[in-house]
Amino acid sequence: MKSKKKRSVYVIVTLIVILLLLALFYAFSSNKFGKVSQFSETGGTSQSQELSKEDIARGITFDTSEMKSKKTSELIKTREEALMKNIEKEAYPEDKKELFLNDLLKADPWTLEGYVKSAYPELNEKERLMKQINLINFANYSKEILNPAGEYFMQLDINSQFDDYLKYKGREDLRNPSSKDNISNKWVFLIENLDDLSNFVSMPNKLTADSLLKNASKKETNIDDKGIQKIREALKSSNSKDKELDKLIKDGIKKIEDSQDEKLNI
Repeated sequence: MKSKKKRSVYVIVTLIVILLLLALFYAFSSNKFGKVSQFSETGGTSQSQELSKEDIARGITFDTSEMKSKKTSELIKTREEALMKNIEKEAYPEDKKELFLNDLLKADPWTLEGYVKSAYPELNEKERLMKQINLINFANYSKEILNPAGEYFMQLDINSQFDDYLKYKGREDLRNPSSKDNISNKWVFLIENLDDLSNFVSMPNKLTADSLLKNASKKETNIDDKGIQKIREALKSSNSKDKELDKLIKDGIKKIEDSQDEKLNI
């Protein structure tokens, strides 16, 4: 009788241990790269998706779960709808709209399609379309009219990736700040999470540093002096584990503060 009880206890304990191990394995697998809670162009939440380091390195810093199942033709239609939403804010005659859309989709590196193709050669056709849609949606969310000229799309991509990071961290309050304080708080938050941010975005350290540093410059930003001071303090206090990035930030902020044109009136 005792041996039967012992066997029963042993079986129960074994089952509990197995269940615990399975639970731990599932938890580890689910959070290996972190789950991203993304937002649509209107600011609402959409389906969460795991983003791998490999995807991020290739420029996929956004939720593709709703687009992956679509055919290429459907993605093209989604892109056209997003583009029309962007230019409908401008009183273009129909013929001008057609020319504008054609310009956006040319193969030149300063156009939407050309930029994505040259900046992300590893993406396949569907992924390039998804990247384009994400950029257009970000422009629409920011109430920004697309401008196929110069380095416009590179800058849009940088801002879009910073925005994707804010979604990832659940900081909806900083995505489209309504006050001057919030604008500086957004950049302070990004700087305070410098290493995490640099691992998330798919851009070289120089571009990351330059994009953050320009918000500490009176000549480069519309932020008031009080906000700029907060950003400068955050940059001086930053301490990246990446030696190259750390040096770029430290050298950059020193150069700004050493300039007579950058003195603040506080």
